[in-house]
Amino acid sequence: MGIQKFQDRIAEKCLSHLTMPEVQVWPTLAKREDHRRSQSVQSLIDETLLTPYSVRESSKLDINRYTDIRAYDRTAVPGVNANVVADSHGRWWVAAQAPLPSNFYTFFHNILHSTASAHPLINKPPSHSAVIVQLTGWEENGMRKADPYLPDPHGRLTFTHNRDSIILHHVNTTWLPSAGTSLSELKLEDMVLYHYHFKGWSDHGVPKNTSELRQLVMDVHAKQQEANCEVWVHCSAGVGRTGTFIALSSLLTSRREVGPQRSADKLPPAIASDPVARTVDELREWRTMLVQTPGQLGLIYKMM
Repeated sequence: MGIQKFQDRIAEKCLSHLTMPEVQVWPTLAKREDHRRSQSVQSLIDETLLTPYSVRESSKLDINRYTDIRAYDRTAVPGVNANVVADSHGRWWVAAQAPLPSNFYTFFHNILHSTASAHPLINKPPSHSAVIVQLTGWEENGMRKADPYLPDPHGRLTFTHNRDSIILHHVNTTWLPSAGTSLSELKLEDMVLYHYHFKGWSDHGVPKNTSELRQLVMDVHAKQQEANCEVWVHCSAGVGRTGTFIALSSLLTSRREVGPQRSADKLPPAIASDPVARTVDELREWRTMLVQTPGQLGLIYKMM
């Protein structure tokens, strides 16, 4: 079953269990997202179509873990299924699918060289460190969700492409009990890489322990502020859990003022001043399907 059909079934099931305001907000956001996705499909059919939701270039590359989750060309990070994603407060992240073994090298090459920071829509200086937030297990219910890319304790992995190679060393791993997360410090060539792995969140679902998720959001924010570095967030497809984490990061760590709306089309007046609706809708301008289910939207409201 494709991601979209699965999402539709999840939406029907979840809406019956939700209360205001997410029941009011979800159909409007879903309709707007359907328009973006239809533009993406049309960009593959009509090569003359100019749309900010084109996925022509990413569709040409063997980088997609899921065939119906493609990176918008306008915000794509080269060679991987990932997009730069920014909020209206000037904060930004990289939202990515779990990398495939065939593009491990490209994934880490982008991080090592701060490629996302150099994106024209971001335009930030490179950093000597980076953060990865992994929100999926390697396997869930017997299904592969991400391909392991971490070295064994105190070991190393070498990723190669043609004659080039990148070496990733494991330095140490600690457990953060309040965040329910393991934190590994790694060396990516001469870069310090911090890898947060939160396993308490199943695909298409919501975590049972929201206090741990809240603490993870705050810990990652503190690390990003300390290191002034890129934050790469991935689950399996890089949309549901990833988008929810980014939306929470924006809403929980930014000032609550509602500024000018940055989406291409304005939200209806009934929800235009809703910071959750605004944030999710704006993030979806950068990557498709961020916050994938009504339950995930409800989680954001719950944690506000």
